[in-house]
Amino acid sequence: MSEDSADEPLVIECFDRDHPGGFERRIAIDVDRRVVTFINCLWPRRFLVRGYEPQHTCPFDDVLEARDFGAGELRRLVIATRTGRCAVSADWIGFEELREALQKIASVTESGSAMDNPGILIPTMVVVIFGIVGGVIWMLL
Repeated sequence: MSEDSADEPLVIECFDRDHPGGFERRIAIDVDRRVVTFINCLWPRRFLVRGYEPQHTCPFDDVLEARDFGAGELRRLVIATRTGRCAVSADWIGFEELREALQKIASVTESGSAMDNPGILIPTMVVVIFGIVGGVIWMLL
């Protein structure tokens, strides 16, 4: 019996409790193949995007960050990949298992771009704004 369970692929799934209009949203982590599949929940990083990608599969190396956002009923897991972003509400079925797995995956991946890290993005924007304002004031003097 243990041989059968060892041959089964390890898949961690998380899906939205509600399916408005039959719009299923799901995330599956296939540990054996080392991929994460997003179904109707990954917002791509492209110009003029119309909505979520119907299905997107990416390797573990593309998962840049998985961080908690909010608290209580508003708690979410924000996932950043090289190709898009996803926010998973805490009321999704399988949320805790997905959260733990993605945070482990993201912890060994190289850090994401500045756009995915508000701790770097906000100070950078402040410095750029002060630089522009300072340059304009210097030119007026």
